[in-house]
Amino acid sequence: MPIRKPNKYVWNRDDRDEIYDTWADPSELTNRIEDPRLAPVRERLRARLRGWAMETGDPLADAVAG
Repeated sequence: MPIRKPNKYVWNRDDRDEIYDTWADPSELTNRIEDPRLAPVRERLRARLRGWAMETGDPLADAVAG
């Protein structure tokens, strides 16, 4: 799970992904995955995770794409 402050992205294979503003919400209580203002952040972190998964041969790499 890549973390790039102030945002933390969590990919879930069988559930909704999560993104948290770790500076404003350090306890990670508010999932902001649907926040349109964070769409570019979400896509950047998802692409980064997928790239890492492909690089390491993770069998779930294709699933990360969405």
